[in-house]
Amino acid sequence: MVLETGTAVPEVSATTQDGERVTVEFAAPTVLFFYPRDGTPGCTTEARQFDAELDAFRDVGAQVYGVSTDDADSHRLPS
Repeated sequence: MVLETGTAVPEVSATTQDGERVTVEFAAPTVLFFYPRDGTPGCTTEARQFDAELDAFRDVGAQVYGVSTDDADSHRLPS
């Protein structure tokens, strides 16, 4: 789906790496970053860069979400 400029973004729901269902309503500023696969060097670098700036995003009230098509199990961090 392609949205035209100025179109309201619909709610989006997804499952986190912990199996929790999250709905993003886009009422607050929101940062979505998309990556193709968990654990790859480029995707890991990208996620770390967003993580390094997480406090700055939160300081302006932004929510940050990383999105990929991998399943929830692959998103879990090793213990």
